[in-house]
Amino acid sequence: MEKAFLIAALTASLVVLVLPFAVMISFHASPEMARMCPMCAAMMPFGPAFGFLVVVGLVGVAVTLAVLVNAPGTRGRGEVPSALLDEERKVVALLSERGEVTQRDLARELGISRVRAHRLVRELERRGVVTTQPYGRTKIVRLRQRASGQ
Repeated sequence: MEKAFLIAALTASLVVLVLPFAVMISFHASPEMARMCPMCAAMMPFGPAFGFLVVVGLVGVAVTLAVLVNAPGTRGRGEVPSALLDEERKVVALLSERGEVTQRDLARELGISRVRAHRLVRELERRGVVTTQPYGRTKIVRLRQRASGQ
């Protein structure tokens, strides 16, 4: 499902969850209600729809969050995503071939600037495709091992 739809569903569920409380508080805070209901000081009368709306709101929030967490775009650590940029694919191919390489050598091999190499490695590390280890003024870059132990 699209993320925008899921966010809209989460917002609607939260509104359904909060709305009964807001209506109840405003209704019982008004001076007219205090005169009409002699028992308001002792208890707040809840209608049968109040509990239903709370349950619907909680279920909506839970389902939406569960779908957001398990969305098809999420993947396990170490899987190489199919939506890599061309330069990112070259980095992964070079690392597959050589095992490990410094960022400096990576920039030299691919014919890109060291800044571009740093940004590519940082993005791949954020996605969980590679790991880095400090090595002097540069970093050693390695492909992250897959969960299956390959």
